[in-house]
Amino acid sequence: MNPDEPRTDSADDLAPHPSESENSRSFPGHPESIGPYRILRLLGEGGMGLVYEAEQRAEVRRRVALKVMRPGLNADQVLARFEAERQALAVMQHPGIAKLYDAGVTEDGRPYFAMELVDGVPLTEYSDANKLSVEDRVRLFVRVCNAVQHAHLKGVVHRDLKPTNVLVTERDDIPTPKIIDFGIAKATGESLTARTLVTEIGHALGTPAYMSPEQSGASGLDVDSRTDVYSLGVALYEILVGRLPIDPQEVGAQAFLVQLVLKETDPPTPSTRFSTLDQPFQEAIARFRQTDPGTLRSEVHGDLDWIVMKAIDKDRERRYETANALAADLERHLADEPVLARPPSAGYRAGKFVRRHRWGVGVAALIALLLAVSTVLLSLQAAQLRREKNRAEVEAHNAEAVLAFMDDLFDSPDPYRGSGPDVTVLEMLDVAVPRLRDEFEGAPIARAAAMDAIGRAYLALERIDDARPLLESALDIRRSVLGDTGQLVASSVNNYAAVVDETDDFAEAEPLYREAIARYRAIDGEDSDMALKATANLAQLLDMRMDRFDEADELYREAISAGERILDPADEELALWRQNYAGFLCYVRSEPEQGAQLLQQAIPVLEQAHGPESANQAIARSLLGYCLTDVAEFEQAEDQLLRALPVLETRLGADHRRTQDARDRLARLYVAWGRPDKAAVYQESDGT
Repeated sequence: MNPDEPRTDSADDLAPHPSESENSRSFPGHPESIGPYRILRLLGEGGMGLVYEAEQRAEVRRRVALKVMRPGLNADQVLARFEAERQALAVMQHPGIAKLYDAGVTEDGRPYFAMELVDGVPLTEYSDANKLSVEDRVRLFVRVCNAVQHAHLKGVVHRDLKPTNVLVTERDDIPTPKIIDFGIAKATGESLTARTLVTEIGHALGTPAYMSPEQSGASGLDVDSRTDVYSLGVALYEILVGRLPIDPQEVGAQAFLVQLVLKETDPPTPSTRFSTLDQPFQEAIARFRQTDPGTLRSEVHGDLDWIVMKAIDKDRERRYETANALAADLERHLADEPVLARPPSAGYRAGKFVRRHRWGVGVAALIALLLAVSTVLLSLQAAQLRREKNRAEVEAHNAEAVLAFMDDLFDSPDPYRGSGPDVTVLEMLDVAVPRLRDEFEGAPIARAAAMDAIGRAYLALERIDDARPLLESALDIRRSVLGDTGQLVASSVNNYAAVVDETDDFAEAEPLYREAIARYRAIDGEDSDMALKATANLAQLLDMRMDRFDEADELYREAISAGERILDPADEELALWRQNYAGFLCYVRSEPEQGAQLLQQAIPVLEQAHGPESANQAIARSLLGYCLTDVAEFEQAEDQLLRALPVLETRLGADHRRTQDARDRLARLYVAWGRPDKAAVYQESDGT
């Protein structure tokens, strides 16, 4: 540690501690053993505890990191923080977080716990020692974000994320980051300890250079997961350009000065910060990234600047909401796709104009606009190729302008969440497919994103034969270009599974869904929300298409139970899972009362999400009418079905299968109610 660097009340610094021998007897005052562990050497020490490398002798023989509270520290606050760290490790199971193995109490009453021994080096040291390129540093950092996201899903905010608390090891020559030291972690849900944890006023916990304004006390706000997002942003800043946005050594050693600067000034962007360094420093930093100063500035300037500055925004409302959102934007950058951190472009504004005036713009005008945008982009591309000779950068601009326009256009025809199908939109989609394929020649990632967007629009409209080849091509392109990892490939696997699910080849969807689940869990941990979505889709496939009811029941319950634990109660996806499981309970298990209870939970959420005239809430009401008929609640069933039918006719069309289901259920209701005259109206109706 630099002698000028301020000491903080952060988690214990676990940097290796020098010792003369591997034998613990070489440093008097330290024990030879603790519980079933033989002490080998002192790894590190902090204000709260000591960390030893130890060998477990009983049951399983292995090397561990053994953390034990310092002698003489029995104050409630110390015990509370020690217990909180132990519990934080216990609830998390992720390859990017050091595992907890065991816990106990020493003979003199001091608590200890044994955890995974991480034989690695800090994130910045590893990156420099291996001379990782900017791209490789970003890829490694995405894995750090994924581990932090897992902690947040488990209700744990680290509060001291910094490169020295992210140790990197290698497994099969692949760098693997491990987050350590949850000594000042905070629970966002259930408390990590029964003891009361108190942070004294004016006594900030953490490392000043990496602390958010709310953590330092500069904002007066309590901390949440966005505090860790801020710290991640600072760490990303540092591994990109070798400097901190606000360096304690430049503003004075006192922590309060760092907090004051943090509150009163805006740090420069990473590329600007790098540009202000003396030339020898620039050259040295660039060499550690296998490049030169000019290229390094160019690589960081633009997307990475925007991403970092969004992550470290003083106003947490403007930061990324989650570590996962930060990782996703970094993956978009790596894939040459538009990042969310950038301000709206001209192409994006043009797309918004078309959306506002969609119904007044005819097919000819839309096609003309697409051709005009394409022509301009081709001219820009040619000019930039001559000027910059950088195809990747041109492709990124291409994607930013066209995909912003097309994405804004293609989200309109989903009748379940927005407006009903319109022939003009369908015709435009049909014309757009070959046009986009032509325009994105030589830009595979952009083309895959466009195909994925159009394919999902076709799938929402039940144009399966049109959707399948597009979603299959998008998956093939992403696998080919991006390899076998990342959110984009996982998303394509899931989307392709959804379209195969709707075909006669539906059995092929099962392994695809299982692959998507495994990919999402590998990225975001066991409680990945996207993995839960794929699990619910698989449950519906096994239920409705393959008659594997026991397996479907288990998967429905798994998705809903996990969703209730990690998702907002008002989450629309959770409501849809409840709706699908309710149908299973009513039709397959003959448990209409339980099905009705789930639907009564789901309907208010669906109605709040898209209004009382949306198709999804009408589908749920139609199903509720079916369940209520089975328990002879005829008046309530009639009310639900009569509210659902006109919405479905308007949104989905009179001949849609969901609309016909509602008519059939009304006929069934009136037969059960003993009113055959009314039943005949719906039995004879052809939807006209």
